[in-house]
Amino acid sequence: MKGTNSQENYWTRPSYKEKFCPLKVREIMKNIVEPKLIEEKYQGRTAINQYTYDIAESVRNALKDEYTNRFKIMVQVVIGEKQGQGVRMGSKCFWDSDTDNVAWFNFMNDSLYCVVIAFATYLY
Repeated sequence: MKGTNSQENYWTRPSYKEKFCPLKVREIMKNIVEPKLIEEKYQGRTAINQYTYDIAESVRNALKDEYTNRFKIMVQVVIGEKQGQGVRMGSKCFWDSDTDNVAWFNFMNDSLYCVVIAFATYLY
Protein backbone atom coordinates (compact mmCIF):
# COMPACT_ATOMS: atom_id res chain seq x y z
CA MET A 1 0.00 0.00 0.00
CA LYS A 2 1.40 3.27 -1.08
CA GLY A 3 1.67 6.09 1.43
CA THR A 4 0.97 4.04 4.61
CA ASN A 5 3.40 2.80 7.18
CA SER A 6 2.59 -0.82 7.97
CA GLN A 7 5.56 -1.22 10.32
CA GLU A 8 4.63 -1.72 14.00
CA ASN A 9 6.68 -0.19 16.79
CA TYR A 10 7.77 -2.18 19.82
CA TRP A 11 9.06 -0.16 22.76
CA THR A 12 11.58 -1.81 25.06
CA ARG A 13 11.60 1.01 27.59
CA PRO A 14 8.76 2.78 29.40
CA SER A 15 8.05 6.38 28.49
CA TYR A 16 8.85 9.05 31.04
CA LYS A 17 5.21 9.18 32.22
CA GLU A 18 5.10 5.37 32.63
CA LYS A 19 8.24 5.07 34.79
CA PHE A 20 8.00 3.87 38.38
CA CYS A 21 7.98 7.05 40.49
CA PRO A 22 9.20 6.48 44.09
CA LEU A 23 7.62 9.71 45.38
CA LYS A 24 4.18 8.76 44.08
CA VAL A 25 4.61 5.19 45.36
CA ARG A 26 5.65 6.42 48.80
CA GLU A 27 2.43 8.48 48.97
CA ILE A 28 0.39 5.39 48.02
CA MET A 29 2.13 3.39 50.76
CA LYS A 30 1.51 6.13 53.32
CA ASN A 31 -2.20 6.23 52.46
CA ILE A 32 -2.44 2.47 53.01
CA VAL A 33 -0.23 2.00 56.09
CA GLU A 34 -1.12 4.96 58.29
CA PRO A 35 -4.88 4.32 58.57
CA LYS A 36 -4.26 0.64 59.37
CA LEU A 37 -1.57 1.13 62.01
CA ILE A 38 -1.97 4.64 63.48
CA GLU A 39 -3.86 3.45 66.59
CA GLU A 40 -2.60 -0.15 66.59
CA LYS A 41 -0.66 -1.69 69.47
CA TYR A 42 1.83 -4.50 69.01
CA GLN A 43 -0.17 -7.61 69.98
CA GLY A 44 2.19 -10.43 69.28
CA ARG A 45 3.14 -12.47 66.30
CA THR A 46 -0.21 -13.82 65.08
CA ALA A 47 -1.96 -10.43 64.84
CA ILE A 48 1.05 -8.82 63.21
CA ASN A 49 1.30 -11.60 60.61
CA GLN A 50 -2.17 -10.69 59.36
CA TYR A 51 -1.31 -6.96 59.24
CA THR A 52 1.87 -7.73 57.32
CA TYR A 53 -0.02 -9.79 54.75
CA ASP A 54 -2.86 -7.26 54.42
CA ILE A 55 -0.52 -4.30 53.94
CA ALA A 56 1.63 -6.15 51.39
CA GLU A 57 -1.45 -7.22 49.39
CA SER A 58 -2.99 -3.74 49.51
CA VAL A 59 0.21 -2.03 48.40
CA ARG A 60 0.85 -4.55 45.63
CA ASN A 61 -2.71 -4.26 44.30
CA ALA A 62 -2.60 -0.45 44.38
CA LEU A 63 0.72 -0.44 42.53
CA LYS A 64 -0.49 -2.97 39.98
CA ASP A 65 -3.45 -0.67 39.26
CA GLU A 66 -1.11 2.31 38.92
CA TYR A 67 1.64 0.56 36.93
CA THR A 68 -0.14 -1.88 34.64
CA ASN A 69 2.34 -1.53 31.81
CA ARG A 70 4.79 -4.44 32.06
CA PHE A 71 6.13 -3.91 35.59
CA LYS A 72 6.74 -6.78 37.99
CA ILE A 73 5.90 -5.45 41.47
CA MET A 74 7.35 -7.06 44.61
CA VAL A 75 6.41 -5.80 48.08
CA GLN A 76 8.11 -6.57 51.38
CA VAL A 77 6.63 -5.56 54.75
CA VAL A 78 8.33 -5.79 58.15
CA ILE A 79 6.47 -4.98 61.37
CA GLY A 80 8.11 -5.18 64.76
CA GLU A 81 7.62 -4.17 68.36
CA LYS A 82 9.14 -0.83 69.22
CA GLN A 83 11.31 -1.19 72.31
CA GLY A 84 14.01 1.40 71.71
CA GLN A 85 16.11 -0.90 69.56
CA GLY A 86 17.61 -0.05 66.21
CA VAL A 87 16.78 -1.94 63.05
CA ARG A 88 18.88 -2.13 59.91
CA MET A 89 17.67 -3.59 56.66
CA GLY A 90 19.48 -4.07 53.39
CA SER A 91 18.87 -5.45 49.95
CA LYS A 92 20.87 -5.96 46.82
CA CYS A 93 19.46 -6.17 43.33
CA PHE A 94 20.76 -6.65 39.84
CA TRP A 95 18.62 -4.58 37.52
CA ASP A 96 18.42 -1.96 34.83
CA SER A 97 18.81 1.39 36.56
CA ASP A 98 17.05 3.14 33.67
CA THR A 99 13.75 1.25 34.03
CA ASP A 100 13.70 -0.50 37.42
CA ASN A 101 13.33 1.23 40.76
CA VAL A 102 12.51 0.89 44.45
CA ALA A 103 10.45 2.88 46.96
CA TRP A 104 10.12 2.54 50.72
CA PHE A 105 8.01 3.96 53.51
CA ASN A 106 8.75 3.89 57.26
CA PHE A 107 6.04 4.19 59.89
CA MET A 108 6.24 4.29 63.70
CA ASN A 109 3.83 4.80 66.54
CA ASP A 110 4.34 4.31 70.31
CA SER A 111 4.09 0.53 70.07
CA LEU A 112 5.41 -0.66 66.69
CA TYR A 113 7.37 0.14 63.57
CA CYS A 114 6.62 -0.81 59.98
CA VAL A 115 8.85 -0.76 56.91
CA VAL A 116 7.30 -1.23 53.47
CA ILE A 117 9.52 -1.71 50.42
CA ALA A 118 8.28 -1.99 46.83
CA PHE A 119 10.53 -3.12 44.02
CA ALA A 120 9.49 -2.61 40.39
CA THR A 121 11.27 -4.34 37.52
CA TYR A 122 10.33 -3.66 33.94
CA LEU A 123 9.60 -6.72 31.83
CA TYR A 124 11.14 -6.46 28.36
